[in-house]
Amino acid sequence: MAQPKSRHRVPHVFDCWNHVAARLRRAERLLLLLDFDGTLVGFRRNPEDVRLEESVRSLLARLARRNDVSLGFISGRRRADLLHRVNVPGAKYWGLHGWEKHPSRRLNGSSRRAILSLREALGSAISPLSGVWLDDKHATLALHYRGAPSDAAREARAITRKVLAARAPQFRILRGKKIWELLPSEIEGKGAVVAHLAHDAPAGTLAVYIGDDTTDEAAFAALTQGLTIRVGRPKRTHARFRLRNPGEVRQFLERLAAETRRQGRVPRNS
Repeated sequence: MAQPKSRHRVPHVFDCWNHVAARLRRAERLLLLLDFDGTLVGFRRNPEDVRLEESVRSLLARLARRNDVSLGFISGRRRADLLHRVNVPGAKYWGLHGWEKHPSRRLNGSSRRAILSLREALGSAISPLSGVWLDDKHATLALHYRGAPSDAAREARAITRKVLAARAPQFRILRGKKIWELLPSEIEGKGAVVAHLAHDAPAGTLAVYIGDDTTDEAAFAALTQGLTIRVGRPKRTHARFRLRNPGEVRQFLERLAAETRRQGRVPRNS
């Protein structure tokens, strides 16, 4: 999905809380969509070391039980990995930037063959580089360089550009934080799934999307009428508001929960 060209610097969401709270209170339902890494949890050198705090999981579970909240998680991780790490009953999970919406989804044959060819070419080329490694997620490849020396990271990026140049337009790059995601063209990215979910939501639904990375910009751009929040340092973005870190995301979710309680909304199965 194409993104609008214009981006802007955005205010901190707590500095505009009266406006934000009013939008939450006016909404009949909330479609609450969250990224995972960098949004709900901080980054670790090894992505396998990331853990969601139990207090945050409990807060998310309370939101998922509400009869007026549809909660979902959209991540670059595989869906099974995301489900395992979040583990909130009643929520929906989309892996691989929204493409993997159920465990049995597979690429078409030509795309998978292209992924295997790219993995072989890149894997052998970057193997001598310290701190650089390639993650095969079946439908995508992720080139990680968090913790790599700067010269190794530069060389890895140059190698990736060269290898992909011979394969355009089969693949595109999503540049993340110390990671490059290499996606076959059939994977549209987060913007496509977010736009679909917002379109199909019942009337009176306010879509809320929180993410931290360039991979989330398509989702921000897709929700022109939604409440979009970028996590991290101030920078130009399609999001309308910002938060500084996962700790502030938790504070925002607590305030959101308080606003829904104030409206007298009831949990499911209450």
